[in-house]
Amino acid sequence: MPLRFLPQLRSATLSLVIGSVSLFAQPLSVTRLDGSKLSPAQIDATAARLMEAAHAAGLGIAIFNHDRVVDLKAYGYRNKENHLPLTPDSLMTAASLTKAAFATMVMQLVHEHVIALDKPVYQYLPKPLREYPALH
Repeated sequence: MPLRFLPQLRSATLSLVIGSVSLFAQPLSVTRLDGSKLSPAQIDATAARLMEAAHAAGLGIAIFNHDRVVDLKAYGYRNKENHLPLTPDSLMTAASLTKAAFATMVMQLVHEHVIALDKPVYQYLPKPLREYPALH
């Protein structure tokens, strides 16, 4: 049985890309959970403060409102020694953040009855694990 949730992942990725492209075409407002607005200057100031507090060379942020990217920015450097700026499309490690994001996605798929936690992962794959070259 093929992985039925892959189209959802592709759709989410495409939405992120399309949202990012449209972000540069028009300024979108950022609305907090309490309904108040967040200005670009406030976002920039918060990013600068957090980078300084963490002694971080670079910081990338994406802010979503109602399933749309409304702010996507990169600050600082991806390589400070070579003065290479961090850009929104720079690849970065996210440490353990990806574990929580993946767990949330899995639980949403369980809630939607797309997958079951008691079913082994290999049963969702179109071919046995040993036939995937990246796993050798």
